[in-house]
Amino acid sequence: MLGDVRRTHPFLLTSEGSSPNDRYAEPHAFLSDRSLPVPDRLQQGLPRWELSDPAPEEAGRAVAALASDSSLQPGSVDSLVLATSEVVANASVHGRHPVTVRGWSGQDAVVVAVHDHGAGPGYDELGLVPKPGPGSGLGFGLWIAHLLCDEVVQHVDDTGFTVRLRMRAR
Repeated sequence: MLGDVRRTHPFLLTSEGSSPNDRYAEPHAFLSDRSLPVPDRLQQGLPRWELSDPAPEEAGRAVAALASDSSLQPGSVDSLVLATSEVVANASVHGRHPVTVRGWSGQDAVVVAVHDHGAGPGYDELGLVPKPGPGSGLGFGLWIAHLLCDEVVQHVDDTGFTVRLRMRAR
């Protein structure tokens, strides 16, 4: 994480003061150069459930039920349900079917992974800024997910595009 922080800030503050950061990477370069995401610890086990091509509302209900076994606060559960619904809607409209949604839970966290067989948005900053991709009219669902969840990881590989959402107990 500290390596990412160093690469995303053009200036560093040390005991001597502020100085230019020689490791700074422009946002597009940083995002396109990221390594494969590390699986969440909850993903080490089998998912509690898996849905194929669910409607956003169905995925949201499954997440709410999954979170009932955790110590997430009601507001955090609502946020995760909304974020999941947004990501599932995006995958259903813009991705390639089937869309698969998997859920894991522990006492202190809930993880949801939404996967489709498409190539992803093709715009690294999508979801990280409050604007859509260039000329696409897209991006607000992922932006909402980033605002609501403790962690959002987007990843493209040879099987398709995955968005992992994580919410932890406060």
